[in-house]
Amino acid sequence: MRKLPIFLIIIVPIWAGTITKEFTFSNDDLIFRQLDQYTLVEMGGADILANEGEPIMPYFIHHIVIPPSAEVKDVEVIEDNVEYLPGEYLLYPGQKPIPLSSTRTEPFINPDPVVYSRAVYPDKHFEFYPTGSKHGWRICVIDLYPLQYQPQDRKLKLAKRVKVIIHYDEGVHPVETITERQFDIFHRAVRSLVSNPEDVDQYRPNVRPNSINDVNYAIISSSSLLPSFSTIKDWKTKKGYLADTFSTTWIYANYPNNNGNQGAIRYFLRDYYENKGLIFAILAGDAHIVPDRDIYNGWQGTMIACDWYYSDIDSNWNRNGNSYYGELGDVIPPQCYFEVYCGRPPMDNTSQISNFTNKLMEFEKTPYLSGIRHFVLPSEQLWAGWHGREVNNAIFAMFPSGWTATKLEDQSSSATVQAINSNDPQFCHIAAHGNTNGTSLLSSSNIPSLANQLPFICNSIACYSGNFDGPDCFAERLITDATSPRGCVATIFNSRYGWGNSSGPMGPSEELDTTFYSAIAHEETLWIGVAHAVSKEHNRNRIWGIGVWHYCGTELNLFGDPEMCTYLDSPVDLHAS
Repeated sequence: MRKLPIFLIIIVPIWAGTITKEFTFSNDDLIFRQLDQYTLVEMGGADILANEGEPIMPYFIHHIVIPPSAEVKDVEVIEDNVEYLPGEYLLYPGQKPIPLSSTRTEPFINPDPVVYSRAVYPDKHFEFYPTGSKHGWRICVIDLYPLQYQPQDRKLKLAKRVKVIIHYDEGVHPVETITERQFDIFHRAVRSLVSNPEDVDQYRPNVRPNSINDVNYAIISSSSLLPSFSTIKDWKTKKGYLADTFSTTWIYANYPNNNGNQGAIRYFLRDYYENKGLIFAILAGDAHIVPDRDIYNGWQGTMIACDWYYSDIDSNWNRNGNSYYGELGDVIPPQCYFEVYCGRPPMDNTSQISNFTNKLMEFEKTPYLSGIRHFVLPSEQLWAGWHGREVNNAIFAMFPSGWTATKLEDQSSSATVQAINSNDPQFCHIAAHGNTNGTSLLSSSNIPSLANQLPFICNSIACYSGNFDGPDCFAERLITDATSPRGCVATIFNSRYGWGNSSGPMGPSEELDTTFYSAIAHEETLWIGVAHAVSKEHNRNRIWGIGVWHYCGTELNLFGDPEMCTYLDSPVDLHAS
């Protein structure tokens, strides 16, 4: 008797569901600026659509979490309470972005006659994109355009109430599994990103018990430097993580190197994320100790030092198989979410490690509290038609009452030093031109004069101040050259040029920084590595779809410990009873 082959067919049930979310908008959200005969219109909390020659318009990017096995089938958007604004408006056209270190002026781009003769712009009320997985949570992205422009009539129309109905099919994607300890961090990370945080726990992935063999916090460095990280390892263990150290030599010997040493490190991170419960990793050393991944930006034809490569471990960063990594088209936007939160403490030797360790312990264990809710915000005239105070004011406006700021407009670097020394701020955001040595408002030459008692967090839109793949840059020296507690405990800077708009609105570098602070301003405490991730993930479609955004999103790197928490309020000592 002949045996027949047996085929096993597994049928995965698919069923449908909906999620409804409402958004409201007000005339009070609108901000108008007059630029010669043109009007520049913005909205509070909005993102910015600024295609060259087309009307600059505010819109809203929303990340929505749906069931973990689901895929979006369709989206309905119902607008209510629609109102035409009084008056007529010739909206300012998008201009060519300019490097922040450039003093040149680009020729004015006139309104595109085809676009400005349309009946309505944009010609859609919304747009939605395929879902992606962040730690097993399934997330879709929807762009909403509640404000629409009628170029022919020069009228603006605002929908004050927008209902979004997401139709999805479940059973489309396999449900991922994470550990209990990963869940503790990851569900808050997802809540910081999405517009429906109330659904995050309901739509969570599978969760497995922790294992004594897990590694939640990995320290990667050279064999000679690893023993100097024992204090950080022990501290992270006391905080509840299973921490361990790994030499680059061991990683290179045990993981595939078909994508170079950087690829071996990434394979290691993927393995420990999927099988060992990894959450945080520090790339402990300068680029010659733990190599960065240089990615290629075709828009400017340049290589960019980028550590995002190590955090997004489930994407193909060389999809076309050529010699360039991270090009537009390599990373698909729904796949770009961070899996592992990485930071780079930029040390070269044991004395710098000791100094960084002291700063980290000072900030986390015994922070100097007098300025814990204070900003120092230096800014300068970036171009004739745009000042750095715009981004600094936007950042500070996000924070709750009780926060204070020292705003320094067009002042000297000595004024910035004095403000830091006098106020001991938690944050300093520098809106200025720059280079590898810093900015005119604070530079490497000012570091010996810093006398702050709270090591602070500093970030900036400035060009090249985070150029860590060359000689020590300003972002590194703020951490390494000032003895604890002076200087910075963490910095976030550009490895290449920052980019903006000479007459407004805010450009990509400014929007990335405001998104970072928006994440921090809405959580009592938030890990700095998570806030850094949110600034990029929120803009995923622009970063992996538009040349200037790709440039700005990939060049922005975190120098410091990604697990370090920021404080929205003064921390309180806990006493066992």
